[in-house]
Amino acid sequence: MTEDLTRQIHQDSLELMGARPDSTTLSKHDGASGYGEITAVAESPVEAGVLWIGADDGSVRLSRDDGASWEDLTERVAAAVGLPFPYYVSWVETSHAEAGRAYVSLDGHWDNDYGPHAVVTEDYGATWRSLADGLSRASAVTVTGRATGGGMASVNVIREHPDNPDLLLVGAENGAFASLDRGATWAPLGAGLPAVSVDDIEIHPRENDVVLGTHGRAIWILDDITPLSQGSAAAGDPMQLFAPRPATLFLYRNDVPSMGQGTFRAPNPAFGANIDYRLPMVTSGVVTLQILDGMGQGVRKLDGPGAAGLNRVTWDLRLDPLPHDTTEYTAPNLDAGPEGPFVLPGTYTVRLTAGPETREQLLEVRFDPELSVSTEEHLARYEFTIALFDLQRTAYEEGVDAYELERRASDAIEALEGADDVSPEDLERARELVTEIEEVADGWRSINGDIRNWWTGLRGNFDGGPSTTGSLTAPSDDQRRRLEQLRAEARDASTRLDTALEETASALDALLEATGLPALDMPVRTDPVLRNTEDVGRLFEQLYPRGLLAQGISGRVEVWMYVNESGIVENQRVRTSSGHEEFDRIALEVARVMRFEPAMRGDEPRATRVSQSFTFEVRS
Repeated sequence: MTEDLTRQIHQDSLELMGARPDSTTLSKHDGASGYGEITAVAESPVEAGVLWIGADDGSVRLSRDDGASWEDLTERVAAAVGLPFPYYVSWVETSHAEAGRAYVSLDGHWDNDYGPHAVVTEDYGATWRSLADGLSRASAVTVTGRATGGGMASVNVIREHPDNPDLLLVGAENGAFASLDRGATWAPLGAGLPAVSVDDIEIHPRENDVVLGTHGRAIWILDDITPLSQGSAAAGDPMQLFAPRPATLFLYRNDVPSMGQGTFRAPNPAFGANIDYRLPMVTSGVVTLQILDGMGQGVRKLDGPGAAGLNRVTWDLRLDPLPHDTTEYTAPNLDAGPEGPFVLPGTYTVRLTAGPETREQLLEVRFDPELSVSTEEHLARYEFTIALFDLQRTAYEEGVDAYELERRASDAIEALEGADDVSPEDLERARELVTEIEEVADGWRSINGDIRNWWTGLRGNFDGGPSTTGSLTAPSDDQRRRLEQLRAEARDASTRLDTALEETASALDALLEATGLPALDMPVRTDPVLRNTEDVGRLFEQLYPRGLLAQGISGRVEVWMYVNESGIVENQRVRTSSGHEEFDRIALEVARVMRFEPAMRGDEPRATRVSQSFTFEVRS
């Protein structure tokens, strides 16, 4: 037990509205259960045995021997604040960086002083410095970020960031505020928070989120304050890419909302990796963020805002999305969308490019630690997802052609039905041809639905959707069988589409031309052509080290590419099966020299997917 650590002042000795209370005072001490009570206790995380306390009568005391003895610092604190009487101590915060540093905030609203008061010591309370000058210049804001016209009110809590001692957070009677320079200047913590009393602040040790406890307005969370906690790390760099916190691959529990307002649910934080960067001025050009895997291959390209100051882009931990032009593609009901597959866990590089400037940071992508999944299952899921999304891309591209043919055929039959010189036999034949084309298009609609529908499709069943959770484990036998069935259906549908384009459309064109109407004019489809297949093989053999010949290394290189209308590879993935580092390195060199002629629809280039694989064996 310690001695009484307060000023030992009886509350009856204090004036209330200019007079001391007596037996005639109505509601004497109304709302106050007592006086001379400890209101704040803090232990130093840096030096064992250092304890601080604050009390409602303004007392501030320090022990450096685990509470065996205490030093009274009250008068020094009062002198630093410049108050005639010590105020209520609302908080004591010990530093995570310096054992002798502590912050004390004081609340004077009981004495008709609603201003912000806080002091700091660097030498175990021997001297104190007021932070009131910086605090009083901060402007409070509304929930939309508009200035209220007033400054910061009484301070309830003050926190120092555990990793960055320059970052301080304050909870006041009218909001939350932050300082990046250890209290010299302050600004509102952010829009979205009303000008409400903030009574407590926690900085989540794992997520680096700020959690605010408000008075009657629930809990408010600011997700991932990485740019604030790293704000002073590269202050001399005008353009800064902050080191992102590790991202976790997991699946949110999804549910169809059916209770209306019966249950309140706040929105979850954005899924994925938050990528934060600071620009010195507005950038008129394109700001890009590239995600590179461990072998330097691009897995995702994102566009970022070019506003001056802090900017954030969230990567959803997926590969580049598939094409999705709804002006030429009829999306199925309950469409899961064009999102790409999840990446594998590992270390990735984030590359920020703004004008001529480039910055890079590493990003760790972790698997859900609550799920026990082997590396083999990770790979099996990834390979299955790649196969599924390749099928989805094929279904999209074939669907675009089928739906375009259907639209042109529909216009053609309408024109024929309105023509005067069409025989009943020709009109009936044209209707039969259009029906055949419609059946081909319907076939692709069915396949696209079986793939992309998030409720009943394979995508939703395996990868999740708006109200389906999916799975992060390897595919089941049933899912594998379903994929093979869909592949077989897609092959048959592709054959029917080729027939419709080459034969059915030609027959309909003949009827149109005989009537003097314009033909369907459907572009002819061709496949992309690899320009230098032989060169690739020779290059691989030239690059392969002679010293490895005796090892008899062999391996397979598989390359998937998405080629745009200009024949330029926009997305490329390389996978090798040798398990040999040098082989894998050379495989990347091989992939970089691969060039394709553009795929064509008649005279028009078109974007397409390319899959090419090579098998090399090196024997002694």
